[in-house]
Amino acid sequence: MNYKAIIFDFYGVVSSEVGIVWLKSKFGDEKAKEIEKRYGPIADKEEITEEELFEAMGKLAQEDPKEVRKAWLKLAVINRGVIELIKKLKANYKIILLSNATRPFFEQLMEENNLKKLFDDIVVSFEIKAIKPEPKIYRIALERSGLSPEETIFIDDREENIKASEALGIKSILFIDTESLEIELRELGI
Repeated sequence: MNYKAIIFDFYGVVSSEVGIVWLKSKFGDEKAKEIEKRYGPIADKEEITEEELFEAMGKLAQEDPKEVRKAWLKLAVINRGVIELIKKLKANYKIILLSNATRPFFEQLMEENNLKKLFDDIVVSFEIKAIKPEPKIYRIALERSGLSPEETIFIDDREENIKASEALGIKSILFIDTESLEIELRELGI
């Protein structure tokens, strides 16, 4: 296949996971998933503000919301292996970032780590009011790239997002680590 674009997820691929890691550390797996399911979509679509999100998290954990935000920032570690891979791929492929994220937090991470220049386009849930795994977010990324699903590869660390993109005809790779990703890309002729 003649691939022309590679779409990367942010949390769990370019950066470490943040919110769910913090939630699991405070509440355990089951409760963390419930809380993420309740707050993630509305925060990522800006139906509530980031401030309201951290107030809710602070209330649940009985912690200062500002301290919760600081803890989340500390959990955000940029995957240098993925960054180096993106730099190599950028010479031959359109590189797109596709993420569910809250605006100030995401923009701060992008700015502090000088990441914007790595991507030809950045499609974020808070701008388009759609989240993965909703088909709309993938369609918008494709429309903006001007490419068909068959010309695109999508990389994400969550199974449900991979299934959703594959349902639209996008070749998708479940991210485990940088080394495995490089092997899978090589197998696709990348």
